Amino acid sequence: GFPSIKIFGNNKRSPTDYQGGRTADAIVEQALNQLRTIANERLGKRSGGGGGGSSGGGGSGSGGKDAIELTDSNFDSTVIESEDAWLVEF
Repeated sequence: GFPSIKIFGNNKRSPTDYQGGRTADAIVEQALNQLRTIANERLGKRSGGGGGGSSGGGGSGSGGKDAIELTDSNFDSTVIESEDAWLVEF
């Protein structure tokens, strides 16, 4: 779909493409599924559903904003090196 949405989860070097609906409900549902998967992996539990990555926002790097602008100069330090899960629109 357009715009392209990538989910940067535990393996940030290999993001997954978000293929779901472009409504707020659909994106939030996928985000919750992905976060549940990450939480279960970190707790050593098997995942009952969801998918390969995670999604969400970068709370620590966002300065309280709902969205931040990622650039070539801040992408690695903000997303790749972060412990947080990220949902990135290209």
